[in-house]
Amino acid sequence: MPKYQHTHQKEKNILPAIMGKWYYTAGAFRYGMFENGDFLTEGKGWFYNPKFRDYAHGGVLNGRAVWALGEALRHDPRGPQAAALRDAVAVGLKFCLHDGLAGGYTKTTRLGNAYWRDAGEHAYLVLGMLAACEVAPDLPVRLGETAAPGLLKKLCAEALTALVDLEKPAHHWTIYPNVDSMAIAALAQGARLLPHEPAAARWRDTAVHVADAWLAAKVDARECAGPPVHFGLRTAPDRMTYIWPGADHARFFYYQSGHWIHALADLHALTGDARYRQRAEAMVSYLCGHNPWQVRLFNELGGVYNWTDDANRDGVQDQLRQDMYPESTAFCQIGILRLWQALAQ
Repeated sequence: MPKYQHTHQKEKNILPAIMGKWYYTAGAFRYGMFENGDFLTEGKGWFYNPKFRDYAHGGVLNGRAVWALGEALRHDPRGPQAAALRDAVAVGLKFCLHDGLAGGYTKTTRLGNAYWRDAGEHAYLVLGMLAACEVAPDLPVRLGETAAPGLLKKLCAEALTALVDLEKPAHHWTIYPNVDSMAIAALAQGARLLPHEPAAARWRDTAVHVADAWLAAKVDARECAGPPVHFGLRTAPDRMTYIWPGADHARFFYYQSGHWIHALADLHALTGDARYRQRAEAMVSYLCGHNPWQVRLFNELGGVYNWTDDANRDGVQDQLRQDMYPESTAFCQIGILRLWQALAQ
């Protein structure tokens, strides 16, 4: 997996003219770098796509990087790296919620709440904010060079409300299961962590309504011989498909299952509703062998495979990729840990 390199203050405005734009300031993260410390740039290594240069203009994964920082701080709030982590979270939020406005990465909702890129990427950012907020709710964050610092817990409330602002009428943010699951997880965690905030009931209700709409979505029996376990694309308010653009058969991506296990675990912890626990447990059971091959997709080494296919389109998956993909492994492990924590309460 690519490493994220924090852009230090001395590197501020280090890219003054890339395609006529500059987006890097303190708080931005570069997309990746090689083991010798060289930053990954166009034409190097595996990354080459002249049409996709977001990594050079300010990073596409900043929200996820802040999530990692927040979790690290929550895990060891008084450790030797705690001060550096607090500084990194604060300057990362400055970039994602303020400096990114210049390049169009940061946007505002119709009600004026700032958000990072889109609902899904903003949800990753909020998860990091909430993790840090558990141990440093009064962390000062300055958005803008002349702005007075605000408290992290206040910024969390505003960032959560931005997700509510972005919800669409049919109880979804996008058609993509990975986006909506992370937004649900963020709202559920926010409602539990900040229950006395005036908007907490709205966060909870939005998470529940969107999750229930996804749970109720029906799948064509030709794509899935039994009751649906995993999540696909929401093609209509009440419909879901496992056939992705450009494919002619059903395909199941397990990093998305990890996201949904995470989201449903947090909703169960918030509401106590058994439906969320049961669907999350069904996905874990599937990963652990209750599947067409009766093999562990979450294997003995702790890895999770990338996807499976129903290549002959009979409703039963018939191709298994034994590749232990980093994304599916990481997100399924996170989801299973969140489920274990929810059930242990």
